[in-house]
Amino acid sequence: MITVELRKRRAAEVAANHQSSASPENDEPDEDPARSQPAYEEFQIDWQGQTITVRHCGAWLQDEMSHLEIISADRAPHPISETGYKSHFIRPEHIEEEGGPVAYVSAWLRSLDDGKPKQLSLF
Repeated sequence: MITVELRKRRAAEVAANHQSSASPENDEPDEDPARSQPAYEEFQIDWQGQTITVRHCGAWLQDEMSHLEIISADRAPHPISETGYKSHFIRPEHIEEEGGPVAYVSAWLRSLDDGKPKQLSLF
């Protein structure tokens, strides 16, 4: 009996706290800034007639890591990925050293390109 009463009292306290934090008088944001979605920049590259999107978040894990997404328009293979999508985490200074995300991905594509024609999908 005591545990049931304690649970009811605790549930009432939680509900009261939730209502007070959701009130308009509360100036605090509802969302924790550490959990907010990272901001991405988006670029387009034309790689040998294939459109590739480069999405870059310079501060994915605060300032410790950057995140790159390399995506072909039709998810066709490219030198970086056989599936047309690549997620890559890297130190921001490596991207800066190359001249930015577009220069980094372009250099990466050139380094892996074997010069052979790509087999296009028939379906």
